Amino acid sequence: LSHFLTSMNDLTETRSRDSGVAALPAMPIAAAFALIMIAPLLPWPRATAGTNGPWRVELVAACVLLGLSFWALIKPFSDGFAVRASVLYPLIGFILWSAVSISWAPYPLPAVHHTLAWAMYVGVLLIAVGLCASRSGVETLITVFAGVSLVAGFAAVIDYLGTTDFASAEFALRTRYGRYAELLVTIQPLVWIAVLYARSASQKWLLIATAMLGWTAVMLSLSKGAALAGVIGFAIAFGGCLLLSN
Repeated sequence: LSHFLTSMNDLTETRSRDSGVAALPAMPIAAAFALIMIAPLLPWPRATAGTNGPWRVELVAACVLLGLSFWALIKPFSDGFAVRASVLYPLIGFILWSAVSISWAPYPLPAVHHTLAWAMYVGVLLIAVGLCASRSGVETLITVFAGVSLVAGFAAVIDYLGTTDFASAEFALRTRYGRYAELLVTIQPLVWIAVLYARSASQKWLLIATAMLGWTAVMLSLSKGAALAGVIGFAIAFGGCLLLSN
């Protein structure tokens, strides 16, 4: 994880910090990113006109970016980074080309949606890169992962306990939590490693509960591939720590 955060320098340029500008609000943004990722689990009214994209996630992400935009207007923040032009300009060019294509698109509204959606994705990318390049990057990433794991796992347990006939509910559980299985098995070793670095007993037990709930969600997703990948991931992560650590 530290190597990953170091490699983010390939995407960023360090700038001198301005003492009059606030630092990136890492923890609120981490909570907002976790909310974006669990948006499919939240109760939503049925959309009258659906799209092929994950509209729930896009809606929450748009609201988060709108809130951060107002926050930045009121209290600008910076953490001494800037995305390199070689990364940023092609993304902006792609969005502008998508916007221009609205003029000749046979269906303009989907083209507008495509343009705004990609502009939103670039906004999320810029904030994520800023968080990774900040001094609290590791803590922020762990907070995002732990929040998603905690909510998804708790919801899976509640769904399972509220099921009277598991055979009839198997497809619904598989569909709902299968989309999180790969994500959860990927972040489980990081959450367990965070347990080792917890500063207090309460923080340690909270992380342990979070990790256990996340693994429970993986089991209730009924994905054999995800479960096997999780076991292999744990073996590689902790086996590598034992063999390669100084």
